[in-house]
Amino acid sequence: MRNRIRRGRGTGLPGRIAIGLLTLALTLTGAATASADPTGRGSGDDVGAALTLTYNLSGSSYVKKTDSSMALGPGTLTTTIDLATGNLSGELSMPSAQASFAVLGIPVTAQVDMVPVGPATGTLVRGVVNATAEVYIRLSNVRMGGLPILTGPHCQTRTPAVIPLVSGPNFNPLQGGDLTGAYTIPEFDNCLLTGLLINQLVPGPDNTITLTLHRATS
Repeated sequence: MRNRIRRGRGTGLPGRIAIGLLTLALTLTGAATASADPTGRGSGDDVGAALTLTYNLSGSSYVKKTDSSMALGPGTLTTTIDLATGNLSGELSMPSAQASFAVLGIPVTAQVDMVPVGPATGTLVRGVVNATAEVYIRLSNVRMGGLPILTGPHCQTRTPAVIPLVSGPNFNPLQGGDLTGAYTIPEFDNCLLTGLLINQLVPGPDNTITLTLHRATS
């Protein structure tokens, strides 16, 4: 796990000592107050300071239209929190997922990739995370009844899926926790002759996602 506090540079040995003491103080303060006030906001003296944390993550997503769930992860999330404002930004890295459902009793499987559109952004205020991630949902290796279905290499949602993520109360950024959300899957494009079928089966609202974050130890 990497925790980095960024401040302006000092000059000479006294400046480096002062910065070292300030860094230690901010780190200890964040650890000591995480339970009482886990926002990471700090005081006005912390303007410009940021805490970078890396988490291991896993989770699942339920797709309403296919009435199926798929496992997500294991992946990583590296988040930077502005200690003065509570604003956060996170870089998500997650492997392909495997979707499986049935159509009229015929099994359908597909490889699913969530391709981020820039970093996830949000806030950590009074112990609650509110964030938004935007991802293209890409399908490949689609099979129906065990037979490959031609979709081409660029079969993905026409627009990014916007996924709001919120934590429960008392989220501790130094440990991790659960993030949940509901989102709409947009229609797919560039799926060759199977596009019409995919758009009948998959897109729609009221899909859910749960991600569990654990602070990385190395």
